[in-house]
Amino acid sequence: MEISSEEELGEILYKSLSGRRYLIVMDDMWSIEAWDKLKLFFPNNNNESRIVITTRLSNLALQISGSGGLRMNFLEEDESWDLFCKIVFGEEAGCPLELEEIGRQLLKIARDFHYQ
Repeated sequence: MEISSEEELGEILYKSLSGRRYLIVMDDMWSIEAWDKLKLFFPNNNNESRIVITTRLSNLALQISGSGGLRMNFLEEDESWDLFCKIVFGEEAGCPLELEEIGRQLLKIARDFHYQ
């Protein structure tokens, strides 16, 4: 299948996420225009799906989240894991044992990428 436009790619993304619970992480976003183009392609399935966006630009964070943003410094490895688990699985639930290894691998990749 050949994809001919951003719009077509966005429609494929929307269809693949529709009716499903998802977690999307977009790291180091640099423009509100990029978010404005992308947000249309994430369906609101009313099933607690989440989109996590990081940016180094405080004005961009404010534009994206309004007052719901969180200003943070880089976290230690254990702090990163705790935050990840709270966001993905909720305050009390914690990470299921069968997902812990892959979750920690994902966080290690993200940390290594940030420190390059």
